[in-house]
Amino acid sequence: MDGKFTLSDDSHGLGQVGLNFKRVQGYLLDVGIKEVWYFDRDANGDLVDRSVQVLALSLAAYPSTL
Repeated sequence: MDGKFTLSDDSHGLGQVGLNFKRVQGYLLDVGIKEVWYFDRDANGDLVDRSVQVLALSLAAYPSTL
């Protein structure tokens, strides 16, 4: 349906920001999501949507409960 997938964080405190993002890469690939979209600012300061390939996500720095 040509939708765009983005991630969110449901933290309840600073110590939980990004918790388990490391696990999400495998899950996204398992369900067939190949790219994640996010908002950014261009050189003029305008809001634009951009994407990154799931396989290119670098999530090693995020904490995990694994």
